[in-house]
Amino acid sequence: MSGLFFYNLLYTYKYMKLFLLKRNISQYTFPDIFLGCFNSLENANIAREQYLSQYQHGRKIDPWKEQGYKTVDLEKDVEIIGNLPIFGVTDTSQFVFVVNSYSEGFGQIMRMFYAICGTEEFAKEKLREMKEKWEDMFDQYFLAEKFNLNDLYPDDNLQDNYWLDD
Repeated sequence: MSGLFFYNLLYTYKYMKLFLLKRNISQYTFPDIFLGCFNSLENANIAREQYLSQYQHGRKIDPWKEQGYKTVDLEKDVEIIGNLPIFGVTDTSQFVFVVNSYSEGFGQIMRMFYAICGTEEFAKEKLREMKEKWEDMFDQYFLAEKFNLNDLYPDDNLQDNYWLDD
């Protein structure tokens, strides 16, 4: 690997902090939903409030208000994650690749988020690492989905994304 790779890795590790916004869904109903990735906790909280308000104030009917084997609590289900590893994202990045996996077993679909990458190269490397480490009896596939940074995505954003599956 090149010196630039290690410089980007060190820079990202020391200086970048990103926040992923997601909605937890019953694994018997649908995988968790990615709602956005933000460059500050303030931006993530603003987007979270925007998302919550559309359902709390009746502008829209919550498509996830009924879920299998789970009591829905909108406030608790919409979560900000600030501890995912970040690779190759800079102050000028306008989009990110979110590395995640989907696994299925016993009637459940689980989505896990693993890393946020600033380039296709970093995302492909993370995908390779995840596939090499994976050992389980359930079907699992890994994706790196490309999203604009600081955008709030709708509940149905799985359909239109650019994604890598290495």
